[in-house]
Amino acid sequence: KGVSGPGAGKVTLTWNYPNPLDEDFKLVRIYVYINSTSVLVKTVEVNVPGQSVVVSGLAKVAHKFTAKSVDETGNESSGISVTVTPP
Repeated sequence: KGVSGPGAGKVTLTWNYPNPLDEDFKLVRIYVYINSTSVLVKTVEVNVPGQSVVVSGLAKVAHKFTAKSVDETGNESSGISVTVTPP
């Protein structure tokens, strides 16, 4: 849904879920990469019904955030990505 920078080294990610949710939808897994090198620097998980997360401890360089839905058996969606530089 959106991205904002609430402070140095932090990014807030927010999203909406489809309605209705699949019964086996468990969580959103967010992979955080340094955009220029594609190096994975962090993985964050948010259980349903959470719809936002603050990712902190980030360098002030462009990061790619890839959010994937995960079901009860661990299957991941292809995901969606956004690139942002923390303020």
